[in-house]
Amino acid sequence: MVKKLLFLLFILTLFLPGCFKGKPTQFDGELAVKLHIKFEDSFLPDIPVLLSTFDYNIPAYMGTTDSAGLAEFEAIPYAEYKVNVKAAIMVPSFDNPDSLVEVTVVGAGIVVPGDADIIIDTLEVIASGAEPGLKINEIYAAGPPNEYHYYSDQFIELYNSSEDTVYLDGMIVCRMGVEIKVTYIFQFPGEPLIGREYPVLPNSFVVLAQDAMDHTNIPNFPLPQSVDLSYADWEFRNSLDYGDFDNPDVPNIDNIEAGHTLDFSIN
Repeated sequence: MVKKLLFLLFILTLFLPGCFKGKPTQFDGELAVKLHIKFEDSFLPDIPVLLSTFDYNIPAYMGTTDSAGLAEFEAIPYAEYKVNVKAAIMVPSFDNPDSLVEVTVVGAGIVVPGDADIIIDTLEVIASGAEPGLKINEIYAAGPPNEYHYYSDQFIELYNSSEDTVYLDGMIVCRMGVEIKVTYIFQFPGEPLIGREYPVLPNSFVVLAQDAMDHTNIPNFPLPQSVDLSYADWEFRNSLDYGDFDNPDVPNIDNIEAGHTLDFSIN
């Protein structure tokens, strides 16, 4: 009996590791990546560049551009890589070209290897927040101080920083998780791009509530440090979630993800 048990344990030892999913650590071939980092008409020196891949269980690679704005990565695993750049640079002031101001530039992209074992590409970065338009001004997701894990008072505040009216018609709000996975896909009513039913005036704010209710005044559930969202401009709504609160006085941003049965959630 003991011999049979030992033999069974030996068999399990051989086969159990193959039952668990995980990213491989071994790779086939090597790759060289050469990236120029460009802002407007100039290549940027001394810019940190991050390369990461979801193909293998390996750390990300960090490089820095040289005086010509080139970051080089030699002999890295042959794989598809995501590129991320975020850095502070000095540029001429828009109001006074003779003076310099600090601007944060950001950029992201995907580099995909082809038949050759070298990739040469250019990533054009932009000034973070420099372009006027519709922006996320605030995200509230932590919930009030409580012992009930209550997070239903989440909201997103949008701000139109431009001098023009922006229209929400057909816009999509979603959450991006790990490995570029998009979840919680909700859409404003109206026709994308051409709709003119839901304006956001210049220099105005719009609040998108998970549940458009007064979270400070819930019967038998006191949360005085929460927020009153009963006057929110919009409310996330999933018709497949039968317990989802719906304020009839607040228009809905509706779930459009097939099979998704939960209300919008930030965290």
